[in-house]
Amino acid sequence: MKALIISEEQTVCDSLNAVLVKAGYDTIVYKWLLKALDNIEEIRPDCIVVSSSEYPRHWKTLVQFVKSGIGGDNVDIYLYEPNPMSAEDEEKARILGITDYFTTLENAELEKIFKPVGAAAPSGDTVPEPVAAPVAVDEADEVPTVDNIAPQEETDAGVNNDHGHYMLTNPFTHKYLCGKFFEYNGKTLTCSISNISDLEGIFKDTNLDYFTFFDIYSTKTAAVIVKDIVKAGDNNNLLLVEIKTVYDEN
Repeated sequence: MKALIISEEQTVCDSLNAVLVKAGYDTIVYKWLLKALDNIEEIRPDCIVVSSSEYPRHWKTLVQFVKSGIGGDNVDIYLYEPNPMSAEDEEKARILGITDYFTTLENAELEKIFKPVGAAAPSGDTVPEPVAAPVAVDEADEVPTVDNIAPQEETDAGVNNDHGHYMLTNPFTHKYLCGKFFEYNGKTLTCSISNISDLEGIFKDTNLDYFTFFDIYSTKTAAVIVKDIVKAGDNNNLLLVEIKTVYDEN
């Protein structure tokens, strides 16, 4: 069982890591949320704990991406939020699919939330002893290297010529779509589409008002127009879009 911790605060990482290791998880720590997001498919965590106050916008992108099924199925996502959420924010978190949130790093409280792996196993089953795993932290000047994580390719700052991820909602079917993009030149980008039927109602020259794409450097939300759709077979379909207006960038 793997747990992904996302926080820039060392005290937060240390507190969460100690409890999760004791509970039997192999832990992986990222200080950059977008780097974690870029590697989520390879990490495939069973549990994610993110310090939401440090990433007030990006944690929502992370949750939506994970809940789409990319990076694993039935992933538990917890928020560490030092300040209690309002009823409205709690409802938003519930709609997004958050498992739970907590406001303290006190060891006793964390142990109530993160039960030992296998603790709920039927009587007679053996619960393995937790084994402490090394924590890999992605420092600002290096790319993390962790067992079971594919090496991440370095890209130059600015335009990412390699790949990132995109998300959109089909305006006609309301189906949520996501995947990888590549060949981004600052104006157009090419997106992989695994199932061409997901584009029902979308054709060349279709306007898509809300299109979000991100890599390890930035997240952008834009209005785009479809320039081409290439039907190349299973898992090889392509969607080419041109950016019209960028609403938000961070």
